[in-house]
Amino acid sequence: DVTVDTSSTESKATSFSVMNIKTDKISQVTIENESSTFTVSPEKITAEDGSNTYKWLVKGYEDIDFTTPEYMVNAVTEITALKKFKIDTEAEPSSSDAESDEKNDEYGFLSPYAKLTVSLTDNTEYMVTVGGVSPDKSGRYIMLDGEGDIDELEGYAYLIDTSVINCVGNSLESCVNMASAPAFVAESDEDPYFDEGSLISFDYIYIDGRLHKNKIKIICPSDDLSLLSYMIEEPNDQAANDESVNAILALTSGVYNSGAYVLNYKNSDLKEYGLDNPYVTYKFKAGNNLLDIKIGDMDENGYYAYIVSYSVDGGKTMISKDIIYKLDSYSYEFIEYKASDIYFEKLFIEYIKYVDSLTVTVDGEETKFTLHHDEKNAATFTVTTNEGKEIDDDEFCYYYARLLYLSALENADETYTPSGDSVISFKLTYTAEGKEADEISIYPYEKNVRRNIFRLNGKGTALVSSTLVNDLIDCLTPLKNGEKIGNKYAN
Repeated sequence: DVTVDTSSTESKATSFSVMNIKTDKISQVTIENESSTFTVSPEKITAEDGSNTYKWLVKGYEDIDFTTPEYMVNAVTEITALKKFKIDTEAEPSSSDAESDEKNDEYGFLSPYAKLTVSLTDNTEYMVTVGGVSPDKSGRYIMLDGEGDIDELEGYAYLIDTSVINCVGNSLESCVNMASAPAFVAESDEDPYFDEGSLISFDYIYIDGRLHKNKIKIICPSDDLSLLSYMIEEPNDQAANDESVNAILALTSGVYNSGAYVLNYKNSDLKEYGLDNPYVTYKFKAGNNLLDIKIGDMDENGYYAYIVSYSVDGGKTMISKDIIYKLDSYSYEFIEYKASDIYFEKLFIEYIKYVDSLTVTVDGEETKFTLHHDEKNAATFTVTTNEGKEIDDDEFCYYYARLLYLSALENADETYTPSGDSVISFKLTYTAEGKEADEISIYPYEKNVRRNIFRLNGKGTALVSSTLVNDLIDCLTPLKNGEKIGNKYAN
């Protein structure tokens, strides 16, 4: 089980195997470094075909999934060295000149990077002392001390590739599985929340916490509500910024940590990291997929503290660990989004199923579109013009969406009054009894040709993009002539 190298004591030029111990011969490994001391042991998992794999459990934290300990164990049980050097293991440190000894400690064993004790199933054990980095930075030195076959490996410093050996210096908290919550997944090929494995819809996103004055609820409107991708339903009906919501939805693709602050936390730990009164909270639901994240304070290195729970059965079973994780702020910049970043500052929003007619006026010429709604489903309708021409309902929706997507880029001075005629105007009537018509007028803005003044029912100084306004003008004639104008805001 132990391969012993007995070749020349001089340094080698190519890598070579020092030892290879099979996992089933290991009972436990104790890792001691500057940050942590912990013990891991292998748990054998037998597959249906009889093959065996091993999971490394950390003593006292058996319910937590760690990944790095496996690499730590492999680094000191499947040892491949770059070089080896003969050393004097019998020399004792000089108590009278400890400083001199440290300066002459060529391999860094007097102040080791880590010490690992490997206990085998035959009741023997050996120790691996991990020292300093070589002058060329290619490797780190180790020294072996033990019983039986290990005797023949003593008396040498072995140079091990840093990419292999440096993991033994990791703290236990940094060894937790990077995936603290899995991605949302479809339950079947017919799952309405997914299309070819990608999430396309959700029931809600709730956003709350110290950062937000009011709780925000975001939904995906059903087809009979509007032409918008996302809507804010609470604290009031408003369009949501597509880019901001898409950024936030990244959490449903899996939540990945950068280690942990605390394993098996207590209430006092929650307070210390700002999780008793979270900075931001997110709750997601898409069918039976649920995700609940609470984010606390950010440290000086740019990491947020957070705790997380999730469910794949609609909330019947919520899965969580008593771990306060670290979240990289640079990878999750949307955490700092305020309400103003999530709201889309659209100037006009009315669900199309309530629109009875839309009259568009350009250069004094009126074009009226009348919607004929199905009595049982108002979201189903046909469209005709004032000349009696039937218009494709999808193309009309594409035009209406252009109107909905006009947003305020900035505002003119409150005292500013538009002069001259509007470049385009809209009059909307509604099916709801007693609901008054709305009139939108868009005017030139003399101070900036790239902007137009948007006024709703004679009020407002919002400045909108002249490019989008010109698009509304340019698409009008093709639309009323029955031509295709295309979906400018397709997801």
